[in-house]
Amino acid sequence: MLKQDVHAMGREAARIMLEGPLATQQPPAHPMCRVPPVARIDPRAVEAVALA
Repeated sequence: MLKQDVHAMGREAARIMLEGPLATQQPPAHPMCRVPPVARIDPRAVEAVALA
């Protein structure tokens, strides 16, 4: 998979998390799924999650 495809998926996932119905709910308790309350996405964090 191309790296730009991974980044595009990460941006899409972040957009869904921030704009979708889950944005008004509490983040899941799973440590790998914790979303910061600030709507600022670190590209390195997105890449780390995508490569995990």
